[in-house]
Amino acid sequence: MNIVYLAARASTSRMTLAVACVGQLLVVIDGLIVTVALPAIRSDMELSPTSQSWVVNGYLLAFGGLLLPASRAADRLGHRRVFIAGVAVFTLASLCAGLAPNGGMLLTARIAQGIGAAAVAPTSLSLLTTTFTGPARSRALSAWSATSAVAGAGGLVVGGIITSEFGWRWVFFTNVPVGVALFAFAAALSAVASSDETPPTTAYPWRAVLRRRIVLANLAMTALGAAMTAALYCLSLFLQNTQGRTPLETGSLLLPMSVVLALGAVASPRLLTRWGTQRVLRAGTIMAAVGAATLAMSMNDDCAGAVLVGATLVWACGTGVLTMPTVSLATSDVPPGAAGLASGVMSVARQIGGVVGIVAVVALGVVPAPG
Repeated sequence: MNIVYLAARASTSRMTLAVACVGQLLVVIDGLIVTVALPAIRSDMELSPTSQSWVVNGYLLAFGGLLLPASRAADRLGHRRVFIAGVAVFTLASLCAGLAPNGGMLLTARIAQGIGAAAVAPTSLSLLTTTFTGPARSRALSAWSATSAVAGAGGLVVGGIITSEFGWRWVFFTNVPVGVALFAFAAALSAVASSDETPPTTAYPWRAVLRRRIVLANLAMTALGAAMTAALYCLSLFLQNTQGRTPLETGSLLLPMSVVLALGAVASPRLLTRWGTQRVLRAGTIMAAVGAATLAMSMNDDCAGAVLVGATLVWACGTGVLTMPTVSLATSDVPPGAAGLASGVMSVARQIGGVVGIVAVVALGVVPAPG
């Protein structure tokens, strides 16, 4: 084959991986920055505890509720087109959230952000599953999974710095330049790689995502989403409301956890090769459960920061190892015409878990009120 053509395809693959990971970064980092900024938002907007939770839940419900329609639209219209549209909506909604004059407008903007995110998240993954095959696919999924944890590391710390130094509105404004740049690069990629776009399909292949292995993987992703979202939500409010730490201190204490989550995702392909899927999943589940139990028992007024960090590291190690193989199991061996649907179902499972996690901790009174 033509060497120039092969080089162009390799370059396009790298661009696709970069665009997909930045899209995932944009979606994930927003939720984490907002979590750190919640006490400041509540104080400035005079929100009730319930309204405060809807700053997160409004986003998650719009996100989760529209993932499947957006995924099917991607299978029909093209993954790159829907991805670009989602980035545009998300970026504009972020600007509106930063400019919101009251709580109602803020919640409306958060719902609009969720709509944009619903288009970005599944298509960022389906771009990879339709572009890469074999070992390259495992590496791409590992990078995509690690991006979520890297977003956690950056989001928690950057969110703390921004909230402390510039105010909570800037946690939304920071999405705008990233979104504009991503839109430009994704549009350029679409122009270069339009011939490689997955052909639109009019089929509705639910059978492809209802196989036992994929269903079990999505149930596992629901549990992971609930644990991760609830843990970050509770820890952020516990450290600030109960222990009186600043947003920056909160982000700094949670940074090691996010780094370990990323390292676990990166290490997953090698662990899978050496130990096999079942052993990795069992080991990750045990570590995550032990860490979560220790963390739950450690959240009291007198708990030292070092104890919390230790518990989160154990939990993060198990969770990080679980994420990549779970994503792979939920999206592998799916025909190209159903790639968007499979990615959407997995993203729905994760977001439903996130909503369930927050609703559960609020209903059970786990979230500490301001002192």
